[in-house]
Amino acid sequence: MSLAAVWLLVRRFPREDVQSATSGPVDWRGALGLLLTCATFMTLLVQGGTAWPWNSVQSCALLTLFLLLVLATARIERQAVEPFMPGWVWRRRELAIPSLALGLLGVIMTAPLLLLPVYAQAVPGLGPVAGAVVLAGMTFGWPTAAVFSSRLYLRVRFRAAALTGATTVTVAPSATVHLALSHASTVLFIAMSTLLGVGLGLLQPALLVGVQAAVGWGGRGVATANLMFCRETGQSVGAALFGAVFNAAGNDGVAVAVGCTTVCEERVAAGLRYAYLGGVGFAAALVLLLLRMPHMALRSPAKLGQEA
Repeated sequence: MSLAAVWLLVRRFPREDVQSATSGPVDWRGALGLLLTCATFMTLLVQGGTAWPWNSVQSCALLTLFLLLVLATARIERQAVEPFMPGWVWRRRELAIPSLALGLLGVIMTAPLLLLPVYAQAVPGLGPVAGAVVLAGMTFGWPTAAVFSSRLYLRVRFRAAALTGATTVTVAPSATVHLALSHASTVLFIAMSTLLGVGLGLLQPALLVGVQAAVGWGGRGVATANLMFCRETGQSVGAALFGAVFNAAGNDGVAVAVGCTTVCEERVAAGLRYAYLGGVGFAAALVLLLLRMPHMALRSPAKLGQEA
């Protein structure tokens, strides 16, 4: 697939003359600061609660180092001629809110990716392959809905399209909690997984294209990269958070042993419910956040060219 993508780019992608608007040196210090900040944060999330307790000296030291790196990186970026992450990305509400929303989306999507196959293997007793099938609905619903997302946001604009997707994302985990309480059939879990994928497919393109439409050509790369950065950071936070919630229900790690007993099944089901309830809370926060998102519409290429 990768070789096919390279072939398509070489043979079919039109050649363009790109003129760089960069007037200063590459912000290597800012890039290094951001790298160290993210590495420290990821280490804290991955190792905290597993390699050492959250209230241990190691966790406190990493948290302190992370905060210091945030302050140092922010100072470097303010002084840079061409900052790696310019401040205007976060000062403009039409850019900051979608970035935070994609961060929440990254958190929400982690719970089903991490825990739903585990539940399918432990409680209904499906095999590893069949257990992974419960996520097939999500992987099918996401790209399918993304295809129709453009038709939606062109009709009702980006904010309404994003709210439609966020509402769907809120409904799906709420229904999944009910299914876990009633030990429903696997088909219903696949249906809710599909519904969640549909919501994600409607939400992400509306936020992505909405941000790209809100900036000139010269700022689209930075704005788009910031969105992806927030989503990946949210996924890392979600993995650590929902893994901790799942284990707090009495589960010894995410991997479930073969021949799970009745007590083990109850703990896995409880862990899934608690994690999904947390996902519902984040989804509700996502809806409230998007309500503060300004209305945005596609603008003419001429106007965007003037802003570049």
